Amino acid sequence: ADGRVSMAITRFRLSDSLRQALAAGVTAVTPSYRLAASVLEAYGSAAGTKSWREPNVQPVDVWISDCWNALATRGLAPFVELEILESALEKALWLEAIEATRNQHPLIDASAMAQIAARAFQDLNRWSQDATVQSLEDYRHSEDISLFRQWREHFLARCEELGRITLVEATTLLAAHTDEAIAELIGPVLLLNFYQPPPNYQQLFDALDAYLSLIHISE
Repeated sequence: ADGRVSMAITRFRLSDSLRQALAAGVTAVTPSYRLAASVLEAYGSAAGTKSWREPNVQPVDVWISDCWNALATRGLAPFVELEILESALEKALWLEAIEATRNQHPLIDASAMAQIAARAFQDLNRWSQDATVQSLEDYRHSEDISLFRQWREHFLARCEELGRITLVEATTLLAAHTDEAIAELIGPVLLLNFYQPPPNYQQLFDALDAYLSLIHISE
């Protein structure tokens, strides 16, 4: 054995309605990478031929990033003015923020804490649009929260310097700026198995649904 661990894709049952929508060229958006891979595998298995045109099936985060980049290439604001952070740079900026407090907190595992801080930032922004919640303003007197707030301020300042934005922030901005023209550039879209999406995803879906009449399928 070469030491690699294989991960089997869960068999997905492809309904006729989903297959027909994919064949018609609709972009299918899924909550996870695994589901997107499973749908593609099921579509290929059902094709009945040695070759077929692969449908457009994307995990939601990849889809949002692609939408942002497509709008940026057309010179549309604010998309052209801000670039979504790559995951490696995002982690590096959180690590930089944590290292900036190294003298006061020498025992912190900076690499592990960078991942925790990044996830906390994403969750706070994903589940609330309230700036005081996102910054944990009500808990600022806690020593741990105060430290996180320092890291957050450092991270956001560096993002601004670099003209970068996190994916979770991009989702909120995309929702806020969606109009008929933008929706037409993005659509048509099918949402697969989104049962209880976070508020920022739902905000984007609602903004697009006003113009596209999004297709919702649960399987």
